[in-house]
Amino acid sequence: MGIRRARSVRPRPLRVERAVVYAPITPARLEEALADAGLDAGTIGFVAAMEDGIARGVLSDADLTLARLIGRPTTPIADALRAGVDAAPVTV
Repeated sequence: MGIRRARSVRPRPLRVERAVVYAPITPARLEEALADAGLDAGTIGFVAAMEDGIARGVLSDADLTLARLIGRPTTPIADALRAGVDAAPVTV
């Protein structure tokens, strides 16, 4: 049996079998839900702080520092993930 060349397989869109609804939650309710799920106080504080930062837009930074450091435009995450999937060896 020889080596088979992997063929590219396009990923199928993610299908969710039920409605997904955005429901805003207060920081206090988030902390309560995390505690109910069994997380310890340190982890609850960490997750709550991350959520707060995301809500304030800290991940939407359009600073060009990284692009200047690497000498090229940055790659959007969707493009990087697509390239990784396309490059992954798949045999069928």
